[in-house]
Amino acid sequence: MVEVEFVLRGTSVQIDEVEDLRERAILKQIERSIVDRVGGTRCAKHGQFPKLIATGPRADELHFDLSGCCQELLTKTAAALS
Repeated sequence: MVEVEFVLRGTSVQIDEVEDLRERAILKQIERSIVDRVGGTRCAKHGQFPKLIATGPRADELHFDLSGCCQELLTKTAAALS
């Protein structure tokens, strides 16, 4: 399954550990949306899943980086997210 990592204010966080309820709700919604769209996406050649890292100062100001085993997986994942 797709791996989603959140980095807020320079620190990797687990959603359930985020104290601000509004930020926690935003992160949960983002994660749910990503999993719904690309949760089952897997590289046919390498068997790997993609990873998304969401980084920003706040939950509503995130920049997303996508990584994976090969360009084919990245292209397939990016298409599913758009």
